[in-house]
Amino acid sequence: GESRWVLLNSVRIHWKGKPATLNLVADISEIKQAEERITRQLQHMAALRAVDMAIAGNTDVNRTLRLLLEQVTGQLGVDAADILLVDRQTGKLKYAAHQGFRTRAILSAEVAMGEGYAGKAAAQGHPVLVACLRGTPRTMLSAARLESEGFYAYYCTPLIAKGAVLG
Repeated sequence: GESRWVLLNSVRIHWKGKPATLNLVADISEIKQAEERITRQLQHMAALRAVDMAIAGNTDVNRTLRLLLEQVTGQLGVDAADILLVDRQTGKLKYAAHQGFRTRAILSAEVAMGEGYAGKAAAQGHPVLVACLRGTPRTMLSAARLESEGFYAYYCTPLIAKGAVLG
């Protein structure tokens, strides 16, 4: 009842004076799974390298953030992602860049530290995962923003550099 990868080798032979085939079948499922894992790891490494190169060789923060979001959405297979950065004057998280959103509502995003999921992730310094947004208290999310996007799940992680939360 499960799918398996197999390698089939077939050779024409003569058997008892008649044409026939000799077939050898080998289960290579473990090899294919290992190959897929290696391919994913190489893709992740290439993405990290692209982000590293963008950070090291680019002074345009917006371009670097866009590249980061392209890599994140592509590698994680998510529909949308955004970056909120700490505004040093207000201490709030404010919209900086996005990828994959259907509406423009994200452009006005602003979250106080400790409030909402993004604010909690930034204030506590660790990721927040909401596996199902249905029934989530409206105080935790910008309900209109997320409902208009049709999101099902939400994941937020703090952006930390040299021990300081940047977003």
